[in-house]
Amino acid sequence: MDMKSKKFKDWEIFFKKNMGNRYPDNFLISMVLQEFRKIKYNERNKIKILDLGFGAGASNLFFLNKENFKTYGIDISKSACEKVKKKIKKSKLNIDIKQASFDAIPHKDSTFDLIIDCRSIQHVDKSLLNQSLKEIKRILKKNGKLFSFFMYSEEKKSGFYTNYMTKKKLQNELNKHFKEIKFGFLKFSFLSTDKADNTFWITKSKK
Repeated sequence: MDMKSKKFKDWEIFFKKNMGNRYPDNFLISMVLQEFRKIKYNERNKIKILDLGFGAGASNLFFLNKENFKTYGIDISKSACEKVKKKIKKSKLNIDIKQASFDAIPHKDSTFDLIIDCRSIQHVDKSLLNQSLKEIKRILKKNGKLFSFFMYSEEKKSGFYTNYMTKKKLQNELNKHFKEIKFGFLKFSFLSTDKADNTFWITKSKK
């Protein structure tokens, strides 16, 4: 991805002024801890997990590190990376982060047991989605998994490019690279009991 693209400038401006991802996602916490429930805490450091698009708040990284997983992250924003590096250094944590785009991930083949995506892949341009999923598959270990939260609809648009996808379209894209794809659906509203302000696909895919 061209680091000088308009979308990168938008995220860069955002993370210069905002934190983003200040709190870990509750569904992600449940999914990760359930996935590795049979692994003892003192043995979790053998499990390598990569967070895609950690943002300046990087809450998922700190959650994973606190739970003793071997923690990695990538984000396209230079400002987000700089802010998080300062936090990591200040707290003396062992977290590996890199500035990179999803279609060119700077990690070796078959590195990770799990890759998590909390509404980050949804912002990848359609032309780069297939290559990004191909890269994710490449760096996953055999039988490694991808947990992804993908926007289906939102009442108030964020202003960032978002690739809204139906279940059929998203499943077709995931089927090109993964197997045993499982879908969940999340919808919520703060104002209505019969209308959702935001809806998401929650997917679990296996290499």
